[in-house]
Amino acid sequence: MITQTTIVLKYILLRKRMMNEPYKYTERQVMHTVWRLIHVDPEIQRAFIEWFTDGKEPKLKYAGISFSELQKYRKMNEFNAFLFMDELKNNPDAALNMLVANDARLSTVGLEELRPELREYVAQKLKERDADDEKKKEDFQLHDNGSITFKLK
Repeated sequence: MITQTTIVLKYILLRKRMMNEPYKYTERQVMHTVWRLIHVDPEIQRAFIEWFTDGKEPKLKYAGISFSELQKYRKMNEFNAFLFMDELKNNPDAALNMLVANDARLSTVGLEELRPELREYVAQKLKERDADDEKKKEDFQLHDNGSITFKLK
């Protein structure tokens, strides 16, 4: 509860920081992000307060992914990284799926750059996605003469 109160009390400073360079959040984005920060896990709230007030680098790590890795490899700003750490802590499978789901994000890190425990997970998810794409191609075909064939399920 103390950390939630601290976040609320520091709202003016948070707002100012978030709306300026390099973040450029809108008023609505600021309110939404601060509301979410108030509701994250207490451990993550404490790390956020330490980062915001003292500049202390968070040592958070969940599901094999650290705060600094989210910033370095996924190009997340600090606010998004704190929110994503909460997702990793509370719902790791869904959070890891979010990282795998977007090709643009995957292009920033090759499979070989991932730690071994993540490499296998990501490779499996990519195979599943590719298999789904192939299945969709089988169900829908565009022929050279312009006709379309598809299977109804």
